[in-house]
Amino acid sequence: MRRSNSKLFSILAFVAACGIVAPNAAYAVDPPAKHRIVYNANVAARVNPLGLFLFGDVMIAERLFRSRDVLLAQNHFAVGLAPQLSPAFARIGLKAELQPLTIFKVWATYDVGGWFGSFGFLQSFASPNSDWSDSGHDRLEDAGINPQAVMGHNLTLGSQFQFKLGNLAIRNIFRAEQSFWQLDRTRANLDGTVTRQTVYYNSIWDVPIEFDGGWMVTNDLDLFYFFGSTNWIAAIRYNWTRPIYSDAAWANVDPDENHRSNIIHR
Repeated sequence: MRRSNSKLFSILAFVAACGIVAPNAAYAVDPPAKHRIVYNANVAARVNPLGLFLFGDVMIAERLFRSRDVLLAQNHFAVGLAPQLSPAFARIGLKAELQPLTIFKVWATYDVGGWFGSFGFLQSFASPNSDWSDSGHDRLEDAGINPQAVMGHNLTLGSQFQFKLGNLAIRNIFRAEQSFWQLDRTRANLDGTVTRQTVYYNSIWDVPIEFDGGWMVTNDLDLFYFFGSTNWIAAIRYNWTRPIYSDAAWANVDPDENHRSNIIHR
């Protein structure tokens, strides 16, 4: 897994998903069972930064009401587990989800997990203005400033809107995530100084985020093409991501120096 601060479009190279979009428009559909187990499993490869991710959830769902209307039939309140795994980290969380409409749902997840200290992650930095690019990470390791294996926890709030027409589907996913990672508070920098660290580079979202309660918001807009009755799906994604910095994140930055927003479009 590699990282970059360049702003490029990324392609979701492969997606294996269950129940990601609404059914084709119809006058009436059979409602799901009142009590059921729902699951969502995904495998995704990404470029810039390069990564391989396994993520999903398994939940017990309770139907809210019975309806045969295509926009209302898929409704539920659900609770369950939401695991995430990659070569660089592992997380497991408790998830609660409310889906009042077939095409819309909201959820909240609280998870715990850790970064393994592999593939150059996690590295902390003195400010959001620091060089967190590929070359910046490489220079840190060359200087003996190695990535940290850390534990932490996160809160994620999200919403999803989706619609399918024929073989095409559109999905929009919004997330707001707050991070708490147990990184070293004081650490050496490339210039030889030792300062309080304020942010870490998150390879999932490709931005530096405050590691002690910092927030990040991101929006994914996906376009899917379904290949007939097969299980194959082609997809392309546009992502917008913005970290939200408190005044504490800029404690090591000269007041006259510009503050980088680190907003990503890709």
